[in-house]
Amino acid sequence: MSLLAPGGAAGTSQSAWNNPQILSALLPNYNISALDNAMQAELTAAATPLSDLSAQLSSIQTQVSAWQTLQGDLNSVLTDAQSLAGQTLYQGVSATSSDPAAVGASGSGTGAPGTYQVAVTQLMQPEIDNSAAQSSASSALGYSGSFTINGATVQVGSGDSLQTIADSINAASAGVTATVLPSGGKYVLNLASTEGSAISWTDPSNILQGLGILNSALAPANQVQAAKPTLYTVNGVSEQSPTDGDSTSIPGVTLTFSGTTGATPATVTVAQNQQAIVAQFQQLAGDVNHLLSDIQTYAGQGGVLEGNATVLGISDSLQQALGSFNPSQPGGDQSLSQIGVTLSAPVGSPSQLTMSVDTTSLQKALGGNAAAVALLMNGATTGIAQQLVTELNSLVGTTGSITGQISNLQSQESSVSSQVNDPNSAINMEVNAEQQALQTQFQNMLQALLTSQTQGDQIQGFLNQQYAAASGKSGG
Repeated sequence: MSLLAPGGAAGTSQSAWNNPQILSALLPNYNISALDNAMQAELTAAATPLSDLSAQLSSIQTQVSAWQTLQGDLNSVLTDAQSLAGQTLYQGVSATSSDPAAVGASGSGTGAPGTYQVAVTQLMQPEIDNSAAQSSASSALGYSGSFTINGATVQVGSGDSLQTIADSINAASAGVTATVLPSGGKYVLNLASTEGSAISWTDPSNILQGLGILNSALAPANQVQAAKPTLYTVNGVSEQSPTDGDSTSIPGVTLTFSGTTGATPATVTVAQNQQAIVAQFQQLAGDVNHLLSDIQTYAGQGGVLEGNATVLGISDSLQQALGSFNPSQPGGDQSLSQIGVTLSAPVGSPSQLTMSVDTTSLQKALGGNAAAVALLMNGATTGIAQQLVTELNSLVGTTGSITGQISNLQSQESSVSSQVNDPNSAINMEVNAEQQALQTQFQNMLQALLTSQTQGDQIQGFLNQQYAAASGKSGG
Protein backbone atom coordinates (compact mmCIF):
# COMPACT_ATOMS: atom_id res chain seq x y z
CA MET A 1 0.00 0.00 0.00
CA SER A 2 1.99 2.91 -1.35
CA LEU A 3 0.34 5.57 0.80
CA LEU A 4 1.18 3.86 4.07
CA ALA A 5 4.50 5.45 4.95
CA PRO A 6 7.29 3.16 6.25
CA GLY A 7 8.01 3.12 9.98
CA GLY A 8 5.68 2.12 12.82
CA ALA A 9 5.51 0.89 16.37
CA ALA A 10 8.14 -1.35 17.87
CA GLY A 11 7.99 -4.83 16.44
CA THR A 12 6.28 -3.69 13.21
CA SER A 13 8.57 -4.00 10.18
CA GLN A 14 8.68 -1.54 7.31
CA SER A 15 7.16 -4.16 4.97
CA ALA A 16 4.19 -4.51 7.29
CA TRP A 17 3.34 -0.81 6.88
CA ASN A 18 3.21 -1.30 3.14
CA ASN A 19 1.16 -4.49 3.25
CA PRO A 20 -2.63 -4.11 3.64
CA GLN A 21 -3.06 -7.80 4.53
CA ILE A 22 -0.62 -7.58 7.46
CA LEU A 23 -2.12 -4.32 8.68
CA SER A 24 -5.62 -5.78 8.45
CA ALA A 25 -4.47 -8.74 10.53
CA LEU A 26 -2.86 -6.45 13.11
CA LEU A 27 -5.94 -4.21 13.25
CA PRO A 28 -8.87 -6.60 12.63
CA ASN A 29 -11.40 -4.13 14.03
CA TYR A 30 -10.58 -1.43 11.43
CA ASN A 31 -11.21 -1.16 7.66
CA ILE A 32 -7.67 -0.50 6.45
CA SER A 33 -8.77 -0.22 2.79
CA ALA A 34 -11.28 2.50 3.68
CA LEU A 35 -8.65 4.35 5.67
CA ASP A 36 -6.23 4.19 2.74
CA ASN A 37 -8.91 5.40 0.27
CA ALA A 38 -9.62 8.34 2.53
CA MET A 39 -5.92 9.13 2.59
CA GLN A 40 -5.78 8.88 -1.21
CA ALA A 41 -8.57 11.44 -1.45
CA GLU A 42 -6.74 13.78 0.93
CA LEU A 43 -3.53 13.53 -1.10
CA THR A 44 -5.40 14.14 -4.35
CA ALA A 45 -7.08 17.20 -2.84
CA ALA A 46 -3.69 18.48 -1.69
CA ALA A 47 -2.38 18.19 -5.28
CA THR A 48 -5.33 20.11 -6.77
CA PRO A 49 -3.33 23.33 -7.42
CA LEU A 50 -0.72 21.33 -9.33
CA SER A 51 -3.39 19.38 -11.23
CA ASP A 52 -5.12 22.60 -12.21
CA LEU A 53 -1.82 24.00 -13.44
CA SER A 54 -1.17 20.82 -15.45
CA ALA A 55 -4.61 21.15 -17.03
CA GLN A 56 -3.81 24.78 -17.87
CA LEU A 57 -0.52 23.67 -19.48
CA SER A 58 -2.33 21.06 -21.57
CA SER A 59 -4.86 23.66 -22.71
CA ILE A 60 -2.11 26.09 -23.73
CA GLN A 61 -0.24 23.38 -25.64
CA THR A 62 -3.43 22.42 -27.49
CA GLN A 63 -4.00 26.06 -28.42
CA VAL A 64 -0.40 26.48 -29.60
CA SER A 65 -0.76 23.40 -31.79
CA ALA A 66 -3.99 24.75 -33.32
CA TRP A 67 -2.49 28.18 -33.99
CA GLN A 68 0.62 26.63 -35.54
CA THR A 69 -1.53 24.50 -37.84
CA LEU A 70 -3.40 27.60 -38.98
CA GLN A 71 -0.10 29.44 -39.36
CA GLY A 72 1.16 26.66 -41.64
CA ASP A 73 -2.06 26.79 -43.67
CA LEU A 74 -1.78 30.55 -44.05
CA ASN A 75 1.87 30.34 -45.08
CA SER A 76 0.91 27.87 -47.82
CA VAL A 77 -1.73 30.28 -49.11
CA LEU A 78 0.81 33.13 -48.83
CA THR A 79 3.31 31.20 -50.98
CA ASP A 80 0.60 30.65 -53.61
CA ALA A 81 -0.41 34.30 -53.52
CA GLN A 82 3.20 35.45 -53.86
CA SER A 83 3.59 33.34 -56.99
CA LEU A 84 0.39 34.76 -58.49
CA ALA A 85 1.44 38.28 -57.48
CA GLY A 86 4.82 38.03 -59.21
CA GLN A 87 5.90 38.34 -62.84
CA THR A 88 7.74 35.05 -63.39
CA LEU A 89 4.68 32.78 -63.46
CA TYR A 90 3.10 34.70 -66.34
CA GLN A 91 6.38 34.93 -68.27
CA GLY A 92 6.96 31.19 -68.19
CA VAL A 93 6.66 29.49 -71.56
CA SER A 94 5.83 26.08 -72.98
CA ALA A 95 7.34 24.78 -76.23
CA THR A 96 6.35 22.22 -78.85
CA SER A 97 8.21 20.91 -81.89
CA SER A 98 6.76 19.90 -85.24
CA ASP A 99 9.50 17.23 -85.53
CA PRO A 100 10.04 15.80 -82.01
CA ALA A 101 11.93 12.80 -83.45
CA ALA A 102 14.73 15.17 -84.45
CA VAL A 103 14.24 18.22 -82.23
CA GLY A 104 12.60 18.09 -78.81
CA ALA A 105 11.49 21.30 -77.14
CA SER A 106 10.31 22.13 -73.62
CA GLY A 107 9.76 25.28 -71.62
CA SER A 108 12.48 25.74 -69.04
CA GLY A 109 12.07 29.31 -67.83
CA THR A 110 10.78 32.73 -68.77
CA GLY A 111 10.75 33.72 -72.40
CA ALA A 112 8.90 35.41 -75.23
CA PRO A 113 6.20 33.56 -77.18
CA GLY A 114 7.03 33.08 -80.85
CA THR A 115 7.84 30.62 -83.65
CA TYR A 116 11.36 29.40 -84.44
CA GLN A 117 12.79 27.31 -87.30
CA VAL A 118 15.42 24.82 -86.11
CA ALA A 119 17.48 22.86 -88.64
CA VAL A 120 19.95 20.17 -87.47
CA THR A 121 22.67 19.16 -89.93
CA GLN A 122 25.02 17.16 -87.69
CA LEU A 123 24.59 15.34 -84.40
CA MET A 124 27.20 15.35 -81.68
CA GLN A 125 29.55 12.39 -81.61
CA PRO A 126 32.13 11.61 -78.90
CA GLU A 127 35.84 11.12 -79.34
CA ILE A 128 36.78 7.45 -78.96
CA ASP A 129 40.36 6.24 -78.41
CA ASN A 130 41.90 2.86 -77.64
CA SER A 131 45.14 1.84 -75.97
CA ALA A 132 47.52 -0.70 -77.41
CA ALA A 133 46.51 -4.31 -76.69
CA GLN A 134 47.60 -5.60 -73.28
CA SER A 135 48.02 -9.25 -72.32
CA SER A 136 45.99 -8.94 -69.11
CA ALA A 137 43.25 -6.73 -67.70
CA SER A 138 44.12 -7.48 -64.06
CA SER A 139 47.91 -7.79 -63.90
CA ALA A 140 50.10 -4.96 -62.59
CA LEU A 141 51.44 -2.81 -65.41
CA GLY A 142 54.33 -1.23 -63.49
CA TYR A 143 53.47 2.39 -64.34
CA SER A 144 53.76 5.00 -61.61
CA GLY A 145 52.91 8.68 -61.67
CA SER A 146 49.96 10.66 -63.03
CA PHE A 147 48.29 12.08 -66.11
CA THR A 148 45.36 14.42 -66.71
CA ILE A 149 42.24 14.05 -68.84
CA ASN A 150 40.23 17.20 -69.48
CA GLY A 151 42.05 18.80 -66.57
CA ALA A 152 41.28 16.02 -64.05
CA THR A 153 44.33 14.36 -62.48
CA VAL A 154 44.51 10.55 -62.40
CA GLN A 155 47.08 8.95 -60.07
CA VAL A 156 48.63 5.60 -61.06
CA GLY A 157 50.63 3.20 -58.85
CA SER A 158 53.04 0.50 -59.97
CA GLY A 159 50.62 -2.22 -58.88
CA ASP A 160 47.73 -0.84 -60.94
CA SER A 161 46.25 -2.97 -63.70
CA LEU A 162 44.43 -1.91 -66.86
CA GLN A 163 41.12 -2.27 -65.00
CA THR A 164 42.40 -0.26 -62.02
CA ILE A 165 43.41 2.60 -64.32
CA ALA A 166 39.99 2.47 -66.01
CA ASP A 167 38.31 2.69 -62.61
CA SER A 168 40.51 5.66 -61.62
CA ILE A 169 39.62 7.52 -64.83
CA ASN A 170 35.90 6.99 -64.22
CA ALA A 171 36.26 8.13 -60.61
CA ALA A 172 37.94 11.36 -61.78
CA SER A 173 34.66 12.58 -63.36
CA ALA A 174 36.60 14.00 -66.31
CA GLY A 175 33.81 13.70 -68.86
CA VAL A 176 35.38 10.52 -70.21
CA THR A 177 34.14 6.96 -69.81
CA ALA A 178 36.83 4.26 -69.56
CA THR A 179 36.09 0.61 -70.36
CA VAL A 180 38.36 -2.45 -70.64
CA LEU A 181 37.40 -4.39 -73.78
CA PRO A 182 38.63 -7.83 -74.95
CA SER A 183 40.51 -7.80 -78.26
CA GLY A 184 41.73 -11.01 -79.89
CA GLY A 185 42.66 -12.67 -76.63
CA LYS A 186 44.10 -9.47 -75.26
CA TYR A 187 42.61 -6.29 -73.74
CA VAL A 188 42.44 -2.62 -74.69
CA LEU A 189 41.52 0.42 -72.63
CA ASN A 190 38.69 2.18 -74.48
CA LEU A 191 38.12 5.89 -73.74
CA ALA A 192 35.01 7.76 -74.91
CA SER A 193 34.21 11.41 -74.25
CA THR A 194 30.70 12.11 -72.95
CA GLU A 195 30.39 15.23 -75.15
CA GLY A 196 31.19 16.11 -78.73
CA SER A 197 34.43 17.89 -77.97
CA ALA A 198 38.03 16.68 -78.19
CA ILE A 199 39.67 15.20 -75.11
CA SER A 200 42.59 17.22 -73.70
CA TRP A 201 45.57 15.38 -72.21
CA THR A 202 48.81 15.85 -70.28
CA ASP A 203 51.17 12.93 -69.71
CA PRO A 204 54.12 13.99 -67.51
CA SER A 205 54.86 10.39 -66.44
CA ASN A 206 54.53 8.97 -70.01
CA ILE A 207 51.83 6.58 -68.83
CA LEU A 208 49.38 7.29 -71.68
CA GLN A 209 52.21 6.96 -74.20
CA GLY A 210 53.31 3.73 -72.61
CA LEU A 211 49.78 2.35 -72.90
CA GLY A 212 49.67 3.37 -76.55
CA ILE A 213 46.81 5.83 -76.08
CA LEU A 214 48.98 8.82 -77.10
CA ASN A 215 51.95 9.14 -79.45
CA SER A 216 55.06 11.16 -78.75
CA ALA A 217 53.32 14.31 -79.96
CA LEU A 218 50.62 13.73 -77.30
CA ALA A 219 48.03 13.06 -80.00
CA PRO A 220 45.77 9.99 -79.98
CA ALA A 221 47.70 7.01 -81.34
CA ASN A 222 44.69 4.69 -81.80
CA GLN A 223 41.72 6.96 -82.46
CA VAL A 224 38.51 5.20 -83.40
CA GLN A 225 36.40 8.33 -83.83
CA ALA A 226 37.04 12.07 -83.69
CA ALA A 227 34.73 14.31 -81.70
CA LYS A 228 32.09 16.35 -83.50
CA PRO A 229 29.68 18.95 -82.07
CA THR A 230 25.99 19.23 -82.89
CA LEU A 231 25.56 21.68 -85.79
CA TYR A 232 22.24 23.45 -86.22
CA THR A 233 20.61 26.76 -87.06
CA VAL A 234 17.89 28.70 -85.26
CA ASN A 235 15.99 31.02 -87.60
CA GLY A 236 18.95 30.82 -89.93
CA VAL A 237 21.60 31.67 -87.32
CA SER A 238 24.35 29.02 -87.16
CA GLU A 239 24.90 27.40 -83.77
CA GLN A 240 26.87 24.49 -82.40
CA SER A 241 26.82 22.55 -79.13
CA PRO A 242 29.16 19.91 -77.70
CA THR A 243 26.10 18.16 -76.26
CA ASP A 244 22.83 16.86 -77.68
CA GLY A 245 20.94 19.88 -76.33
CA ASP A 246 20.79 23.66 -76.11
CA SER A 247 19.13 25.97 -73.57
CA THR A 248 20.41 29.39 -74.70
CA SER A 249 19.43 29.93 -78.33
CA ILE A 250 15.69 30.34 -77.62
CA PRO A 251 14.97 32.17 -74.33
CA GLY A 252 13.14 29.99 -71.85
CA VAL A 253 13.34 26.87 -74.04
CA THR A 254 15.48 23.74 -73.85
CA LEU A 255 16.13 21.97 -77.15
CA THR A 256 17.20 18.33 -77.40
CA PHE A 257 18.67 16.91 -80.60
CA SER A 258 18.17 13.28 -81.55
CA GLY A 259 18.25 13.40 -85.35
CA THR A 260 18.94 15.60 -88.35
CA THR A 261 16.05 17.53 -89.88
CA GLY A 262 16.96 17.20 -93.56
CA ALA A 263 15.45 19.69 -95.96
CA THR A 264 12.59 20.74 -93.67
CA PRO A 265 13.49 22.47 -90.38
CA ALA A 266 11.53 21.72 -87.24
CA THR A 267 9.11 24.43 -86.20
CA VAL A 268 9.38 25.19 -82.48
CA THR A 269 6.35 27.04 -81.17
CA VAL A 270 6.81 28.94 -77.91
CA ALA A 271 3.70 30.02 -76.00
CA GLN A 272 2.76 31.19 -72.54
CA ASN A 273 2.72 28.25 -70.15
CA GLN A 274 -0.98 28.35 -69.37
CA GLN A 275 -0.82 24.92 -67.72
CA ALA A 276 1.52 26.26 -65.03
CA ILE A 277 -0.74 29.27 -64.40
CA VAL A 278 -3.85 27.09 -64.12
CA ALA A 279 -1.99 24.71 -61.81
CA GLN A 280 -1.03 27.62 -59.54
CA PHE A 281 -4.65 28.79 -59.31
CA GLN A 282 -5.67 25.21 -58.46
CA GLN A 283 -2.94 25.04 -55.81
CA LEU A 284 -4.25 28.28 -54.30
CA ALA A 285 -7.80 26.90 -54.24
CA GLY A 286 -6.68 23.67 -52.58
CA ASP A 287 -4.68 25.47 -49.91
CA VAL A 288 -7.46 28.01 -49.25
CA ASN A 289 -9.99 25.19 -48.82
CA HIS A 290 -7.66 23.36 -46.44
CA LEU A 291 -7.28 26.55 -44.41
CA LEU A 292 -11.05 27.16 -44.31
CA SER A 293 -11.64 23.58 -43.18
CA ASP A 294 -9.15 23.97 -40.33
CA ILE A 295 -10.79 27.25 -39.33
CA GLN A 296 -14.09 25.38 -38.98
CA THR A 297 -12.39 22.66 -36.95
CA TYR A 298 -10.62 24.93 -34.50
CA ALA A 299 -12.90 27.97 -34.26
CA GLY A 300 -16.24 26.23 -34.83
CA GLN A 301 -18.47 24.75 -32.18
CA GLY A 302 -16.47 22.61 -29.78
CA GLY A 303 -13.12 23.66 -31.25
CA VAL A 304 -10.15 24.58 -29.11
CA LEU A 305 -10.36 28.15 -30.47
CA GLU A 306 -14.15 28.26 -30.54
CA GLY A 307 -15.46 31.73 -31.37
CA ASN A 308 -11.99 33.31 -31.61
CA ALA A 309 -12.50 36.60 -33.45
CA THR A 310 -9.05 36.57 -35.09
CA VAL A 311 -9.55 33.12 -36.56
CA LEU A 312 -13.10 33.74 -37.71
CA GLY A 313 -11.95 37.03 -39.23
CA ILE A 314 -9.59 35.16 -41.58
CA SER A 315 -12.55 33.88 -43.62
CA ASP A 316 -13.90 37.41 -43.95
CA SER A 317 -10.49 38.73 -45.02
CA LEU A 318 -10.09 36.01 -47.65
CA GLN A 319 -13.58 36.65 -48.97
CA GLN A 320 -12.92 40.37 -49.19
CA ALA A 321 -9.54 40.03 -50.92
CA LEU A 322 -10.50 37.26 -53.35
CA GLY A 323 -13.90 38.76 -54.11
CA SER A 324 -12.68 42.30 -54.80
CA PHE A 325 -13.43 44.15 -58.06
CA ASN A 326 -11.05 46.27 -60.08
CA PRO A 327 -12.99 48.34 -62.65
CA SER A 328 -9.78 49.73 -64.14
CA GLN A 329 -8.69 46.31 -65.43
CA PRO A 330 -8.50 45.95 -69.24
CA GLY A 331 -10.29 43.29 -71.24
CA GLY A 332 -13.25 43.07 -68.89
CA ASP A 333 -11.37 40.94 -66.34
CA GLN A 334 -12.32 42.89 -63.24
CA SER A 335 -12.72 40.02 -60.76
CA LEU A 336 -11.71 36.41 -60.21
CA SER A 337 -15.23 35.22 -60.96
CA GLN A 338 -14.89 36.58 -64.50
CA ILE A 339 -11.96 34.24 -65.17
CA GLY A 340 -13.59 31.21 -63.56
CA VAL A 341 -12.26 31.43 -59.99
CA THR A 342 -14.89 31.70 -57.25
CA LEU A 343 -15.10 31.71 -53.46
CA SER A 344 -18.58 30.86 -52.22
CA ALA A 345 -20.52 28.83 -49.69
CA PRO A 346 -22.26 25.64 -50.84
CA VAL A 347 -26.05 25.49 -50.58
CA GLY A 348 -26.98 24.34 -47.10
CA SER A 349 -23.57 25.15 -45.61
CA PRO A 350 -23.42 28.94 -45.35
CA SER A 351 -20.54 28.89 -42.88
CA GLN A 352 -18.23 26.75 -45.03
CA LEU A 353 -16.69 28.76 -47.88
CA THR A 354 -15.15 26.86 -50.79
CA MET A 355 -12.80 28.10 -53.50
CA SER A 356 -13.11 26.53 -56.94
CA VAL A 357 -11.42 26.92 -60.33
CA ASP A 358 -13.25 26.43 -63.64
CA THR A 359 -10.24 25.47 -65.77
CA THR A 360 -12.11 25.91 -69.05
CA SER A 361 -13.07 29.50 -68.21
CA LEU A 362 -9.58 30.28 -66.91
CA GLN A 363 -7.87 28.89 -69.99
CA LYS A 364 -10.27 30.88 -72.19
CA ALA A 365 -9.39 34.07 -70.29
CA LEU A 366 -5.67 33.35 -70.63
CA GLY A 367 -6.03 32.63 -74.32
CA GLY A 368 -8.05 35.80 -74.89
CA ASN A 369 -5.90 38.25 -72.94
CA ALA A 370 -3.18 36.71 -70.78
CA ALA A 371 -1.79 40.12 -69.88
CA ALA A 372 -5.15 41.14 -68.41
CA VAL A 373 -5.23 38.03 -66.20
CA ALA A 374 -1.70 38.77 -65.00
CA LEU A 375 -2.54 42.39 -64.24
CA LEU A 376 -5.71 41.35 -62.41
CA MET A 377 -3.52 39.36 -60.03
CA ASN A 378 -0.24 41.29 -59.85
CA GLY A 379 -1.20 44.92 -60.38
CA ALA A 380 1.03 47.04 -58.16
CA THR A 381 -1.71 48.29 -55.80
CA THR A 382 -4.95 46.74 -57.02
CA GLY A 383 -3.83 43.23 -57.93
CA ILE A 384 -5.94 40.63 -56.13
CA ALA A 385 -2.94 38.45 -55.31
CA GLN A 386 -1.06 41.53 -54.13
CA GLN A 387 -3.92 42.41 -51.78
CA LEU A 388 -3.96 38.82 -50.51
CA VAL A 389 -0.20 38.92 -49.84
CA THR A 390 -0.61 42.13 -47.83
CA GLU A 391 -3.46 40.68 -45.78
CA LEU A 392 -1.66 37.38 -45.09
CA ASN A 393 1.54 39.16 -44.06
CA SER A 394 -0.50 41.07 -41.47
CA LEU A 395 -1.39 37.68 -39.99
CA VAL A 396 1.72 35.51 -40.32
CA GLY A 397 4.48 37.99 -41.10
CA THR A 398 7.22 38.76 -38.59
CA THR A 399 4.96 41.23 -36.80
CA GLY A 400 1.69 39.50 -37.76
CA SER A 401 -1.14 39.07 -35.27
CA ILE A 402 -1.06 35.27 -35.38
CA THR A 403 2.73 35.22 -35.11
CA GLY A 404 2.40 37.37 -31.97
CA GLN A 405 -0.39 35.17 -30.60
CA ILE A 406 1.75 32.07 -30.93
CA SER A 407 4.73 33.82 -29.35
CA ASN A 408 2.63 34.90 -26.35
CA LEU A 409 1.19 31.42 -25.86
CA GLN A 410 4.63 29.84 -26.10
CA SER A 411 5.87 32.21 -23.39
CA GLN A 412 2.94 31.17 -21.17
CA GLU A 413 3.63 27.53 -21.99
CA SER A 414 7.25 27.87 -20.95
CA SER A 415 6.33 29.59 -17.67
CA VAL A 416 3.62 27.08 -16.69
CA SER A 417 5.72 24.12 -17.81
CA SER A 418 8.59 25.15 -15.53
CA GLN A 419 6.19 25.31 -12.57
CA VAL A 420 4.67 21.91 -13.34
CA ASN A 421 7.80 19.99 -14.32
CA ASP A 422 10.45 21.53 -12.05
CA PRO A 423 10.47 19.52 -8.79
CA ASN A 424 11.96 22.54 -7.04
CA SER A 425 9.25 24.97 -8.16
CA ALA A 426 7.27 26.65 -5.38
CA ILE A 427 4.03 24.83 -6.19
CA ASN A 428 5.70 21.41 -6.38
CA MET A 429 7.46 21.97 -3.04
CA GLU A 430 4.22 23.19 -1.43
CA VAL A 431 2.23 20.19 -2.65
CA ASN A 432 4.98 17.75 -1.65
CA ALA A 433 5.20 19.26 1.81
CA GLU A 434 1.43 19.02 2.35
CA GLN A 435 1.31 15.43 1.10
CA GLN A 436 4.21 14.41 3.33
CA ALA A 437 2.45 16.00 6.31
CA LEU A 438 -0.71 14.01 5.50
CA GLN A 439 1.28 10.79 5.19
CA THR A 440 2.96 11.44 8.53
CA GLN A 441 -0.45 12.14 10.08
CA PHE A 442 -1.83 8.91 8.67
CA GLN A 443 1.17 6.92 9.90
CA ASN A 444 0.82 8.39 13.38
CA MET A 445 -2.85 7.43 13.40
CA LEU A 446 -1.99 3.83 12.50
CA GLN A 447 0.71 3.76 15.18
CA ALA A 448 -1.84 4.97 17.72
CA LEU A 449 -4.29 2.29 16.64
CA LEU A 450 -1.62 -0.38 16.92
CA THR A 451 -0.54 0.89 20.34
CA SER A 452 -4.17 0.87 21.51
CA GLN A 453 -4.63 -2.61 20.08
CA THR A 454 -1.47 -3.87 21.86
CA GLN A 455 -2.49 -2.35 25.19
CA GLY A 456 -5.96 -3.87 24.89
CA ASP A 457 -4.46 -7.27 24.17
CA GLN A 458 -2.17 -6.98 27.21
CA ILE A 459 -5.07 -6.03 29.50
CA GLN A 460 -7.18 -8.86 28.16
CA GLY A 461 -4.30 -11.29 28.67
CA PHE A 462 -3.82 -10.12 32.25
CA LEU A 463 -7.53 -10.50 33.01
CA ASN A 464 -7.57 -13.94 31.46
CA GLN A 465 -4.58 -14.92 33.56
CA GLN A 466 -6.23 -13.63 36.76
CA TYR A 467 -9.45 -15.39 35.89
CA ALA A 468 -7.64 -18.65 35.32
CA ALA A 469 -5.75 -18.35 38.61
CA ALA A 470 -8.97 -17.61 40.56
CA SER A 471 -10.74 -20.54 38.94
CA GLY A 472 -7.88 -22.83 39.92
CA LYS A 473 -8.09 -21.87 43.60
CA SER A 474 -11.84 -22.27 43.69
CA GLY A 475 -11.62 -25.69 42.15
CA GLY A 476 -8.97 -26.76 44.75
